[in-house]
Amino acid sequence: MDKISTHILREYLAGNKIVAYYVGAIDAQGLYDWSTEIVNSLLLWKSDRYLALHDLSRGVSIPLMVLTHFNILDPGLTRAGQSRVEEIMLEKPELTIRLALVLPSTTSGRLATTRGRSSFKINASRIKTQIFVERYMAMKWLEGFLAPDSAGK
Repeated sequence: MDKISTHILREYLAGNKIVAYYVGAIDAQGLYDWSTEIVNSLLLWKSDRYLALHDLSRGVSIPLMVLTHFNILDPGLTRAGQSRVEEIMLEKPELTIRLALVLPSTTSGRLATTRGRSSFKINASRIKTQIFVERYMAMKWLEGFLAPDSAGK
């Protein structure tokens, strides 16, 4: 695993076809570092399907909502990061993003599920997000996009 920030780790799964981020705690600097890494990953991503898992199950959903202005479903996380993600998607019209968020089944996780949103400004069908309370189910959902016939999903 790569250390992105003090409390954020990154791991590549499924033969480097899925990137997973594990967040133990979050602050403004950690969010900036994480957002920067996501943008860098997208720039170097070899496939036209960016598959990502954001594991927020350690109780960081409320701080993340505050830091992202409730836009936890944005792949770029910060306003600058999301703008850059959208620019990359314009440069790569074949690129799709599938983002699985793992939230705790606690009150804070339920709040994030109902209040979390996205600020997509481009064709929303190219970016799909799904919220889960179990990492296993999030991985199964992402793995479903690895099949050759899932390009349109």
